[in-house]
Amino acid sequence: MKKIVVIVIMSFLCTAAQAQKGSLEKRDFQIGAFTGLELSGVMEATVEHSASHTLSIETYSDVFDYLDVKVRGGILQIGFKNGGLPRAIQRKYRNLEILCKVTLPELNSLGLSGVTKVYVKDNFKTDRMNIELSGVTKADLLYMTCHDLDIEVSGVSELKMNGEAEQVNMEISGASKGFFVFEGKSITFADIGISGSGNVTLKGKAIRSSLDISGAAGFEGREFEVEAMKAAVSGVGKAQVSVLGSLEPEVSGAAKLRYNRNASLRNVKTSGAAQLTSY
Repeated sequence: MKKIVVIVIMSFLCTAAQAQKGSLEKRDFQIGAFTGLELSGVMEATVEHSASHTLSIETYSDVFDYLDVKVRGGILQIGFKNGGLPRAIQRKYRNLEILCKVTLPELNSLGLSGVTKVYVKDNFKTDRMNIELSGVTKADLLYMTCHDLDIEVSGVSELKMNGEAEQVNMEISGASKGFFVFEGKSITFADIGISGSGNVTLKGKAIRSSLDISGAAGFEGREFEVEAMKAAVSGVGKAQVSVLGSLEPEVSGAAKLRYNRNASLRNVKTSGAAQLTSY
């Protein structure tokens, strides 16, 4: 009998707490044209391809008052107003949900900060794509086709992306991770820098590539076939590469660089307890 009473009381308290919080509410926003998206604060967004520019947000009714939504310089910015969420709201919604749905015809920039997530669910094509992630963020891009691709990821962030590109410039730092699959024709040049404890897995093909690994960073590139590569690995960094032609390695500290046996080594530089081995 006591157990039944306890269960009834707990059920009542949960129902009362939920009623106090209220239910999620969805609102549509009137916005102008944009080609980029920036998220900050604590929220999640899905991005879909469409001929029209739209934005809908789903969250609790008393949270909408603190949202800051605007288009500036062709970029849709979604975050919190100055001062952010009051502590009373933060305590009320300890597991706060702010769900955004964005549609647009062209996407050429993506910026995330704070604790945010973005899922790009459709294919997009543009001339130049810029991606910047910081804080504790996550982005997953289904397929992006572009000529120039600039990527900068820091903090404890994660980026997953499939696509095609001519030129790639990538900087991964902090404790961030990157997973990339490039299809179609070979990348003309890929400039890759990884530092801190960052880690990158890359698949595809490139004509030329420059690889710079430092700190405790790691690079998995056995499925990234490059015709010619310069690779510098230092600290306690680790890298595995696949080079069809010439490889110019520079390995120092306690770093490790593994390369495929048929690569042609040139201007080899090793120092300290560095290891340069084939597989």
